[in-house]
Amino acid sequence: MGSDDIQLMRTRLTRAERRLRITSMSWLVAVIVITVLWMGAQQAQSQSSTLSARRISVVDQSGRDRIILSFDTNNHPAIWLRDDAGKDRMFIGFGKEVGRPLIGLNDEAGRLRLSMGFSIERNSPQVVLLDENGKQRGFLGFAASGATTPQLNLSDERGTDRIYLGWSTAEKPVVLLSDEAGKTLWSAP
Repeated sequence: MGSDDIQLMRTRLTRAERRLRITSMSWLVAVIVITVLWMGAQQAQSQSSTLSARRISVVDQSGRDRIILSFDTNNHPAIWLRDDAGKDRMFIGFGKEVGRPLIGLNDEAGRLRLSMGFSIERNSPQVVLLDENGKQRGFLGFAASGATTPQLNLSDERGTDRIYLGWSTAEKPVVLLSDEAGKTLWSAP
């Protein structure tokens, strides 16, 4: 074996040692990455998949609360949606009694103007329209007493029923138009 052959073997040996070091380092890095990922997966599996909080708030780009998931003053779960001014404009939750869903829509001043939910008397659906003073001006729902029949009441600003569509106590359709004193002006049948 000549000096050229020995030099060639040294070069090959140096390359082989370098490749062995790179391969060994690669395997070491791979083992570390796999170990870290495995430990992270084990920790993630041991964690609850439930988010628990007393209040969750979704904020806009300015950091203002826009959607709030929390509890109302009666400790019932509820969702509030707020406008750009921070006023509650929509409420989804429960009425005073648990189990009776309620949706409320508010005007720009934050006053309740439309309420959809269930009556306490009959546990039947109803829609109530309110004016800016909080007076009931419209009602669509079922009669509070007697047969469960649908009815529509429209009232003036003093609360006097002016238009009634519904059923009589004999369960026949009725239309009533009244004056400001509540006196019937026209009815059918």
